[in-house]
Amino acid sequence: MASLVAPGPVRVVSRRVDFLVRRSPGSRLLWSLPIDAILAISEGVRDALVRSGIPAAAITVVPSGIDLVAHAGGNRERTRAREGVHPGEVLVLQVAALAPHKSQRDLLRAARVALDRRADLGLRFWIVGEGPLRRELEAEHERLGLGDRVRFLGFRDDVHDLVAAADLFCVSSYLEGMGTSTLDAMAAGLPVVATRVGGIPEIVEDGVTGILVPPRDPESLARGVLDLAGDPGRRERMGQEARIKVGAFSADRTAERTRAAYEAARARLTQ
Repeated sequence: MASLVAPGPVRVVSRRVDFLVRRSPGSRLLWSLPIDAILAISEGVRDALVRSGIPAAAITVVPSGIDLVAHAGGNRERTRAREGVHPGEVLVLQVAALAPHKSQRDLLRAARVALDRRADLGLRFWIVGEGPLRRELEAEHERLGLGDRVRFLGFRDDVHDLVAAADLFCVSSYLEGMGTSTLDAMAAGLPVVATRVGGIPEIVEDGVTGILVPPRDPESLARGVLDLAGDPGRRERMGQEARIKVGAFSADRTAERTRAAYEAARARLTQ
């Protein structure tokens, strides 16, 4: 809004979520302002903007990136011992805000299905993160009788260690712009079971770096988890492929492409 008063600045909007826009008065006002460029973090976010009536030509996709160097290390055995995970147990990890679109309720129901079908696998589920749905999800956890097989770890500052301790990563969202936590897990060599929504298929290649399932389908999510939990060799192969795939999503590459998009917008303004 301030840039409208002082001529000259390039106005760029960055969009990280795949919610539709122009669905409320505030959103309609924002997207009616003069905007010189729109940066979307994935093709999934771009598609949501186009479905909302934003011209495709105004949108540049600049994928999210992570610090790949920061994911070296992490003490698997020490973390598992500290958190009470026994040798041979299969640990499924999710790192996400406890918010509606992350759909942890589906993960809890999938966990119940998986535990009932394959008690022999020693499955454990950790859900890392805080959010407004904490009490509702804890009530669902109790209703399903999940006990200590599924734990809410809340906010943690040792996520790299938790990722290192895990055997596979799980995404249950029904909306997801891309998911840097998924990139973090892949950088650590974890295969991923995720919903086929938003930008997730751009980073998780079905059958190669993980398994993609329909959103809001706990049964399919449970099958994906069990497929990988019961096959250590497949987890290892997918984890290796995940490390290779995530190399294309470095923070440095994101910075370069973001700068190029800003420079292009500025060049158009001066033409």
